[in-house]
Amino acid sequence: MSDQQKPQPDETTPGLMENRPDVRFGIRAKLITVTFMLLTAALGAIAFQGYRQFVDAMESYITSLNLQAANETVAQVAPTIRNVRQQMAAFSDTLDYAFADESQREAAIRERFTDFSNLTYLALHRFDQNDTDFYYNSGLLQKQNRTQESVKTAFSMSAVLEKLGQKTFQVYNVTRKPSNPLVQFVLRRSTAAGRDVVVVAEFHQELLLGAGGDASVYTKFLIDTDNQVLAHPDTSLMANRVDLSTLPVVQALRKSPLVGALEYEGPDGQIMIAGHAPIGDTGLGVLVQVPKSEAFRAVTLIAKRSLFIILVVGIISLFVTVYFSGSISRPVKELAAAAEHVAEGDFDQHVDVKTKDEIGALAHTFNFMTEGLRERDRVKQAFGRYVSKQVAEKILSVEDELSLEGESREVSVLFSDIRGFTSMSEQLPPRTVVNILNAYFRQMVDC
Repeated sequence: MSDQQKPQPDETTPGLMENRPDVRFGIRAKLITVTFMLLTAALGAIAFQGYRQFVDAMESYITSLNLQAANETVAQVAPTIRNVRQQMAAFSDTLDYAFADESQREAAIRERFTDFSNLTYLALHRFDQNDTDFYYNSGLLQKQNRTQESVKTAFSMSAVLEKLGQKTFQVYNVTRKPSNPLVQFVLRRSTAAGRDVVVVAEFHQELLLGAGGDASVYTKFLIDTDNQVLAHPDTSLMANRVDLSTLPVVQALRKSPLVGALEYEGPDGQIMIAGHAPIGDTGLGVLVQVPKSEAFRAVTLIAKRSLFIILVVGIISLFVTVYFSGSISRPVKELAAAAEHVAEGDFDQHVDVKTKDEIGALAHTFNFMTEGLRERDRVKQAFGRYVSKQVAEKILSVEDELSLEGESREVSVLFSDIRGFTSMSEQLPPRTVVNILNAYFRQMVDC
């Protein structure tokens, strides 16, 4: 047998390799999938938790803003109403006072109108005389394109008294045009002279306009005792006398004398975050609210940015995972390819050890294994030169130590001689003699 001759693989080896399962979802794909899923889940959980905490904090912040605005509005409006009530009482005493002459009375009236530049007119009804006197701010009426006759014609003391009922003080909305928002104060009292009177004062809404307006994130407005808008940045709501009694925030205001907050769905389907506060015992209320969508616009923007960041980080992590997973899958693929060659009988396989991890240890063990297989193959070839293939395989297949004590076997021994071998071997080169002997032995063995 020639030294250059390679060992032939066993007949069963090709079949085993043909039955090897195809790799459908390799290590690299698994690493990429698992890493990407874990990273995405972790980032998503962090973003969701942060979003929820931010939403809760934002809700608390908006609620506190609403309550703060409601308290500030009450602190602003209550002194104004109290001052108007006191001035109306003083006005009724002035009008009921017995002045020495009419010029003194007119001077006192002018002084009262000077104190309230927003006062359009004042009406004084005396129950004992069943008559009503009117006092006008002519300059303001002219600005409003109104006349004394139109005011007097539109006025109805019986309607005022019916609306007042058993109350002694009332404030409500009497706006007819959005361009001219008006507020009416009604006070029933006894004058210093002991006369039972009702004082009606109509003010331009500028008196309370500062109480209703838009802030950066919320809208605040007032409602009167009829649950109609008393002061609002949208004066059309005042002109239309919109009834707000069905709103949950108004119902909450009427049920509780305390400042409160709630979240409710408006008539248009918008979710509102609202705060409410009563203004003393006047029957008036302050409402402060903001659409939740507007309040959380910044939160929505942050959520979108967070999703974008998660997407960017996920893509970057995907590329990083693909890169590093190759450092694991490539050595494994090289080992698999080398193992296939070994299974086919090629023991001259060597895998480079490039890492100092488990993959590197596996490659080192593989190289050690192939070295042992090559050594075994060399021994097998060496035996094949001196004994038959069957004897060589029998010796190499013994797992335990080979016994040298001998065995009893039935064998056939063939003695043969080559005529003229001595003289032939003397005349021919050694290589030729060896080739002739190999050919002779091959024929003898096959017989």
